Amino acid sequence: MRRDDGVLRARARLCFIVPAGISFVAALVQAGCVYSPAPPVWDYYDRCAAENPSFLAMAECGKQKRLAECVPNNSCSPEGTAFMEYVDSLALSVKNKKMTETEAMRRYAEYKSGGTSTCTRVGTSMRC
Repeated sequence: MRRDDGVLRARARLCFIVPAGISFVAALVQAGCVYSPAPPVWDYYDRCAAENPSFLAMAECGKQKRLAECVPNNSCSPEGTAFMEYVDSLALSVKNKKMTETEAMRRYAEYKSGGTSTCTRVGTSMRC
């Protein structure tokens, strides 16, 4: 066996190992981007809506489930908190008879889908 043959084999192995390693690392990074341990904040509310036909019951249930999961882990996102405050403001409007549960559910669905909202932030809370 000539010395050149050994060098060629080493280069061939290297040419296989480097791209394979890069592909493996890229797959790990991509998997990390796809996997998210926390569901979207409205997922808590949607699961509760399947159990509770009432908007008020759904709002309270969703808030409790979200807080039970994110507070102990200190993983409550600002976006999730804003969404929770929005749902709370809708629930308050229903309690104060400023809107019906049907209207609150419509606005909830609209907000979830990125639609417009007639609610505004006042200080640290939302007002509808």
